[in-house]
Amino acid sequence: MIPTKTLTVSNWGGNMGVRLPKDFAEIVGIEHKSKVHAKVVDGAIMIFPIKTSRNHIPLAERMAKAIEDKIWNGEPLEITQEDREWLEMPSAGEEIAWG
Repeated sequence: MIPTKTLTVSNWGGNMGVRLPKDFAEIVGIEHKSKVHAKVVDGAIMIFPIKTSRNHIPLAERMAKAIEDKIWNGEPLEITQEDREWLEMPSAGEEIAWG
C-alpha cells in the first residue's frame, strides 16, 4: 500500500499545481503528457486518468488506408435513416458536439 504523501501547491502562471509522485502516477497509469479528468467532490479534488483503448489515428490516415485496402473508393457514402437519427440526437451528458 502506498502511504499518504504531503504535496506542496505551487503557482504556475495564473494557475496552481502539484507534482504527482512517480509511484502514484505509475499505479494509475499516468505518464508524461497523459490526459486526466479533474473534479471537485465534497470539498476534495479528484483526478482520474483518461484511459484510451487505442491510439488516435488521424481521419486522413484512416481514409487513405481504407482506399489502399480497397474497402472504400473515396466516394461519399449514403447515411442511413438510423445514422441520421443518431447524428441529430441531442446531447445527454458530456459528449463532444458533432459538426
